[in-house]
Amino acid sequence: MELKILTSFLLSLVFGLMTIPLILKFCKERQLYDIPNFRKRHKQAIPRLGGIVFLPCMLLSFGLVLVIFSIMHAAYDLVHLWYLYLMFGFMMIYIIGIFDDIIGLTARFKFFVQFLAACCLPVAGIYINNMFGLFGIGDIPSCVGIPLTVFLILVIINAVNLIDGIDGLSSSLTLIALCVFLLVFSSLNAWVICVMCAGLAGSLVAFLRFNMFGKLEKNTKIFMGDSGSLTLGYIISALFVRYLMLCAANGESDYYGVILVYSALVIPVFDVARVVLFRIRKTQSVFEADRNHIHHRLMDAGLNQRKSLGVIIVMAVLYIIGNFLLYRGTGNITVIVVADIVIYTLFCLIVRRLKVNKT
Repeated sequence: MELKILTSFLLSLVFGLMTIPLILKFCKERQLYDIPNFRKRHKQAIPRLGGIVFLPCMLLSFGLVLVIFSIMHAAYDLVHLWYLYLMFGFMMIYIIGIFDDIIGLTARFKFFVQFLAACCLPVAGIYINNMFGLFGIGDIPSCVGIPLTVFLILVIINAVNLIDGIDGLSSSLTLIALCVFLLVFSSLNAWVICVMCAGLAGSLVAFLRFNMFGKLEKNTKIFMGDSGSLTLGYIISALFVRYLMLCAANGESDYYGVILVYSALVIPVFDVARVVLFRIRKTQSVFEADRNHIHHRLMDAGLNQRKSLGVIIVMAVLYIIGNFLLYRGTGNITVIVVADIVIYTLFCLIVRRLKVNKT
């Protein structure tokens, strides 16, 4: 399995490094730029189609790995219904993201398409059917699990999309989540999903090379755009739901994995939840853009982009490690979730206080 994963990662990395310069050239010729506004830190127009490489790189590397290892070894039975529905959802999100980057779409229309894509998993029979002891709840019926699944997919998609506000943030958090998914799915010998995760990770590393270290004057800097962030959010949410369903079938022995995959999504999900609650309290539309995300708060408190990125990444890693250790000590998922909410709330209050003191 390790060789398949490494091959998929390297192939996708190479594809990404070769493809992104072509996209940069295309954006320059067609004037497809991310224009600065009050919410954004950059002062110059920057190409915004970097995320268009994620899905093709992942699929190309996955396909090549499948072909290579099918020739070297016995053929694998990989055709499962849920993969086909998953791919259909991928394409819906991917295409709508490209259209939004090029011509612009309303938030409500994008949300409607996200809803349709989110429904693809329950249609394929993949939905959350167990709460793993959260608030004392175990198995749940499909009439509850299916709406919950669609809701969580929508939350995760928009969480990954909305936290994409500074260089490397969304892609770095997704990379951390992919590493966790690689770990937990490999423990289940789900090598197909592991190869997909590795392929996506390779394309993200290639993107980070240009996003964080590219130079605008050399035309080597690029943003991922909605074509990237929406796709990442959908893939991560689909993997999350798939893993929860597999764990529900395997019993309590896999609950450590549940803690890990939940913890990998804490930062973006908590951030979007806080922002939505803030907008509701202010009687604003939940679709209205603002500057209340965690990275905005950190920069308003005096940190630059790189330091804000570092703080959030450290938080994400600490959540994963801390929750794992806390579960070993308590064995109670409810305690972990409540503790996470309290810690995140206190952190946001401290950052807000720093902003007030600065002003």
